[in-house]
Amino acid sequence: PNGETSETLTVTENGEYTLTINTYNNDRSLTCTKSDTAMVVFNPNPIADFSGDNLEHCAPLTVNMSDLTTYSDGQAHTDITLTYQWSIIDQYNQVVLTSSLAEPQFTIQDAGLYHVQLIVTTPSGCIDTMYKPNYLLVKPQPVADFVANPERTNMSEMGEGIRFTNITDVTIFDPSDAITWTWDYGDGNGNDNNVDGLHAYDSWGEYTVTLTIETASGCRSTITHPVYVEADLEFPNVMTPNGDNVNDVFAIRNMNPALPNILSIYDRWGTRV
Repeated sequence: PNGETSETLTVTENGEYTLTINTYNNDRSLTCTKSDTAMVVFNPNPIADFSGDNLEHCAPLTVNMSDLTTYSDGQAHTDITLTYQWSIIDQYNQVVLTSSLAEPQFTIQDAGLYHVQLIVTTPSGCIDTMYKPNYLLVKPQPVADFVANPERTNMSEMGEGIRFTNITDVTIFDPSDAITWTWDYGDGNGNDNNVDGLHAYDSWGEYTVTLTIETASGCRSTITHPVYVEADLEFPNVMTPNGDNVNDVFAIRNMNPALPNILSIYDRWGTRV
């Protein structure tokens, strides 16, 4: 600008500038003038921004990041190659994942809220940062499991039924997160929604028992285990091999050949024979 007397000049636009320096003696009777030109080129400042395609999901959460960086002069500047520094930061302000790709993919295993930060740098050293707090929400993913007691029984020993103990880890859930439990006992006789299960079977067979868990936030898990209900053994207490087709042979019915079976015979005095 004209009239400046300092050693520093400030300009606001690109272009070629002519610099003219005038010096005078005390009474201005002598004047020295010197001119030169300078080309000024402004490097555009980046304006960092981004978006993610999957901001809320059950663990693990996979999110693809899109770079939305623009420039202060409104131009595209496709000739500029930016340097990227991405950071995924947990709720304790610890950096858990990083990337230097333009549009990275992140997979977060642990439940919680996560902040995302992007720092972009131009080759000329112009820097900008975009920080989005609580940008990603990873919901706890349940892992259903249970044990049956007993896992194998006979019809005559059924009693009140087989007990199913839910051993799902519920400590990962927020106390306010409502959980739905659904038991399917595999015999078509309806389900129940208790935390633990109890069921009596009406007939012998192998049954597939299913426990399904679903949280209020939509995270779901299913596990299946088999239980076995054996038919009661049927065998005669006498044998009369007289050819009348009644107890001619000693035959034990409903014996499971897959299990070890031991037959012991005793006489009327209790002596093993």
